[in-house]
Amino acid sequence: MRTSHKKIHQMIADAKSKITDKELFSSKAYCAYLMDIAEATSGRYKRKIKVRTEWDDSPSADIAYTDNKIININCGNYITADYPTRMLKNLSLIGLIGHEEGHILYSDFATLGVFMQSVDNATMYPTVPKDLEGDEEEYLKKYLALLKEKDQKTNCIIKYILHSIANILEDCYIEGCICTEFPGTFKTGIMLNNVKLTEDAISVTEQKKMEIPDAAILINLLLQYARIGEYNNDGKESGNLIDTFDSCIELVDDAIDRTDARQRYDYANRILIRIWPYVEKWIEEIKNDPSKTPQQVQDMLDALTNKLGGPSKSGTGSKMPIGSGGPCTTRIKPDFSGKQKALKEVQEVLESEGGRFDLVKTDEVRDEGSGGIEYNNEYEGSGYENAAKDIERVLSSVAEEKAFIAYNEDLEEELQAESDNISYGNAHAGVHIRINRMSTVPESYKEQYARIASPLISVSKRLQKQIIPKLRDETEGGKINGLLFGRRMNPRSIVTDDGKIFYNKKYPDDEPKMAVAVLVDESGSMSWGDRATSARTAAIVMYDFCTSLGIPLAIYGHTEDYDSNYDDPVVEIYNYTEFDSVDKRDRYRLMDVSARCSNRDGAALRFVAERLEKRAEKVKILITISDGQPAGCGYGGTAAESDLRGIKREYKNKGVTIFAAAIGDDKPNIERIYQEGFLDITDINKLPMFLTKLIVSYLKKI
Repeated sequence: MRTSHKKIHQMIADAKSKITDKELFSSKAYCAYLMDIAEATSGRYKRKIKVRTEWDDSPSADIAYTDNKIININCGNYITADYPTRMLKNLSLIGLIGHEEGHILYSDFATLGVFMQSVDNATMYPTVPKDLEGDEEEYLKKYLALLKEKDQKTNCIIKYILHSIANILEDCYIEGCICTEFPGTFKTGIMLNNVKLTEDAISVTEQKKMEIPDAAILINLLLQYARIGEYNNDGKESGNLIDTFDSCIELVDDAIDRTDARQRYDYANRILIRIWPYVEKWIEEIKNDPSKTPQQVQDMLDALTNKLGGPSKSGTGSKMPIGSGGPCTTRIKPDFSGKQKALKEVQEVLESEGGRFDLVKTDEVRDEGSGGIEYNNEYEGSGYENAAKDIERVLSSVAEEKAFIAYNEDLEEELQAESDNISYGNAHAGVHIRINRMSTVPESYKEQYARIASPLISVSKRLQKQIIPKLRDETEGGKINGLLFGRRMNPRSIVTDDGKIFYNKKYPDDEPKMAVAVLVDESGSMSWGDRATSARTAAIVMYDFCTSLGIPLAIYGHTEDYDSNYDDPVVEIYNYTEFDSVDKRDRYRLMDVSARCSNRDGAALRFVAERLEKRAEKVKILITISDGQPAGCGYGGTAAESDLRGIKREYKNKGVTIFAAAIGDDKPNIERIYQEGFLDITDINKLPMFLTKLIVSYLKKI
């Protein structure tokens, strides 16, 4: 299949215009891009982090989470999906990466486990709060007395409240650390997500209409405030509930920059005590409803989280067994200065991107005094321009992948059509030929190739040096020296006495010289003695050698197997590399060379010989690599050998020279079949060098 690079570029451009958000953001290329970002951040702390992406656009799907080693990102999450442009979607996903990295680098998961376990132990961790205000001492006594009852339904409510508060403080702390250490795109993405999460926040008035418990309303207001310093009170609610919330602000402000997790959990306890009347009221309502089991209470809390978009629903976090992992040994004190300016810039970007409703905001948390979270430093840039360029690059990569998938599918169809038009002879009557070519290459093949290719490529490069001067002379032109007659005299030759002092100019020869095809026997016996490995190794060396020198090369494998769709056996032909292929992934396909089933050599040999015979090159070499004689269903013995000898003679007359590299125990049989084309490879470890030198010898003769 001759496909120009111009055509491939056009295919890429066409694919690029049709790529959906799902194809882009769930692609391997985008996952690799996020991995690069994550590694660049965690590398400072010498932490190895992996990123996994998926696409689930259902409303209840997870957004992002980590187990302290792997960050899982749902690129179809409802937060990201709500942005109108791909640039903003990209920034949103980068923000999720930043948030999860914050947990990995700065969260103390073991301490969180101890904190939550303290409820079941009827204790308070890290300590019982002191210096409480007003009625809080009385609230504390009631709380400790309730813990001692160890009622399951009560503990469900308490754990919900404590874990929600702890999550709010933890998220604010780790995001502050990330934004302090890595200002720019991470900071922008995190703030974008916080704005997006808060713009749909349910107002106090609406929550009351929904009959949300007052304690849960307070938690939701704390979450809104922690994200952007504002909360939704468009109904202008006032009274004890709002006053209680206002009184919690100072605790949040003091807690979020505490570098010791135990101090943050102490503040979580203090907030719980401050809102205790509302928590106690909720607990009494649950306890007085005997129809509710502990599991039903837990289900109710989960449903409440989904309804309100609480920390575990609309935020991100960890999915980690208690006690696993731990924070980075370096503690960061987050610098929250400049956040209001940064939020303003984020709002402006959202508005400039269009397709967005204005955020419904409330009055300031306090009308007098400093209030709120204090911010000091200047915002250090958003990285929007780079983010857009990144998306364009990933988009091109995904489009290229789609274009090459289409290219390889077309190539497979073309080869299959060509195979169907070949007359394979009576020896293969009724046998189905199936062409196999991977449209995409698994990442594992690329990784395997990278691990083993270096020494093999060195072998190829050494052999190339033997032939490069001759090829350069033919393609660039040169001189023919030592002539008795001519129009041009070489002064350097005058000192000789033989009179050969003339030279003529040698003009470049653009006529194609050689094409090579390799056919690998992939029968089951090739698994013995590393024969398949040696064949794969030889293929890698020959591929680099030929492609580096501009020699057209095709490498195929073959086996015979059964398929329930056919009465007769199927000859499976595997196309690894193809003449004039523009897909640079061919080298990785060679990692698929394997020992499989039987071998019906004649059908595969004729197919490859036909491909080679149609080439325009002067010299056409077909090399088969095999460990034994033909052994297919109804195909063996003298009849099969006669078929192979006939194919060899037929294509020799058509200009195709066939060699058989014998690496198994049946060398006498192979020599009997291929005669002067027989290559005895006694040491299979020397197979790559042997076959490549064969090509070199023919190049020197041309």
